[in-house]
Amino acid sequence: MKKSLLLSVVFIAFVAISCIIFYFSTLQNNQNKSSTVSDQENLIKSLFPNGSFLRDFQKVPGQNNTYLAIYIESGYQFNSWELSCPGMILGDSIIGKYHLSLIQNGQIINDLTLPEFYDNNNRLELTYKNYTDGWPSEGETKQKEIIKLLDFQDLTGDGLDYEFLLTTTTGGCSLYNRLVGAYDPDQNKAVLYSNWLFRFEPDSSGKSYYLFDCGDHGNEKKIEKQYQFNKTTKTYEVIWEKENPCIIN
Repeated sequence: MKKSLLLSVVFIAFVAISCIIFYFSTLQNNQNKSSTVSDQENLIKSLFPNGSFLRDFQKVPGQNNTYLAIYIESGYQFNSWELSCPGMILGDSIIGKYHLSLIQNGQIINDLTLPEFYDNNNRLELTYKNYTDGWPSEGETKQKEIIKLLDFQDLTGDGLDYEFLLTTTTGGCSLYNRLVGAYDPDQNKAVLYSNWLFRFEPDSSGKSYYLFDCGDHGNEKKIEKQYQFNKTTKTYEVIWEKENPCIIN
């Protein structure tokens, strides 16, 4: 009886010690990962001009020591939208001059200025924080979260997750514009595959269908376009388009 009790105590002690070791090992690994991310972030920040704001950076999938980063020049402004059509897209936003950079082995390989949109001062407004599961209803409490800009996916049909979409708006409901940025392995550069395109929705085959239908914001023509990514020119091109007057009964 005493031997059985002793074995039980030893087993319980062994399990408890194993759990403690696992906990602290996991904690240490998480701290190491956090430290690594923080070190990389500080390194990338140090590469950009003083006063810049590092908006986002992500490691390029499958590439060693290779990152894309988006930063904003000094002089940027924070803005906050109330519940509205532009607010659903922009939330708490930052207005400024944005750049896209490729960083490899701790050095800037190339740097692009993102094209301005709907601004007289050559600036761009992109989301910073927003609600990720819809705006709160009356009486409901939610917290806005930082929105990742560099969300890699395949938008050209080559099977490689090297592209990302940026979205902004002129202010009206469903009046959004998008552009595609990417890491181009052929050039080993950060690139833009498009400028700002209205209601642009590229898929994993590199295609995007555009429709501006009758009655949409008072539209009196039905306008359709089909975009296709051209792997030779490395741009999205219109391969067909139609425009027909609306029939008013």
